[in-house]
Amino acid sequence: FTAGAQITPDKTAVTWQGLQPQDSRIGPSAGIEYVFHVGTHHGIGFLVDYANTNTRLADFGLNTWTMTRLVFAPEYVYRFSAGKVSPFVKAGVGGMITISGKASAPTAPGVGLDGRLDEIVGAGTSYRLSRHFRLLAEYDCHLFRNPDFTDHTWHPQRNEVSEPKIGLTYTFGGKE
Repeated sequence: FTAGAQITPDKTAVTWQGLQPQDSRIGPSAGIEYVFHVGTHHGIGFLVDYANTNTRLADFGLNTWTMTRLVFAPEYVYRFSAGKVSPFVKAGVGGMITISGKASAPTAPGVGLDGRLDEIVGAGTSYRLSRHFRLLAEYDCHLFRNPDFTDHTWHPQRNEVSEPKIGLTYTFGGKE
């Protein structure tokens, strides 16, 4: 189980009106990840991640709306050590569903639901607290194309979300 924050950089998008700056705010994230280690170093896993942020487009003035991301992805994990401290790297490709409601400005559109491919790269380390529990600190980077919510006048750019996380892991059977 992990908790953290998603940090999306400000971007400029291209619409039929030209370039539109987009401001994003830091938002909370939570996730569940299961990794099955195949030997000392290699593991395969599955990640489910839920995150929320507020986004504002310059053409809507002070308008903001909530953007919720749900990510699900299989991943490959390589850990360098199975000792008390275990640094690791990981990579995966899965799906991202972005859910957004109606924006707050009276003339703003209702946005809705959109799906995208989500590529994940990450690194971190875990520290063994006991036979079954480890403290986890990691950083994930999600790479994707911005959602367009079926508005084809919007030309979504590539984007990335930085996600620093901390968590607690449980090892079934107490083995490394």
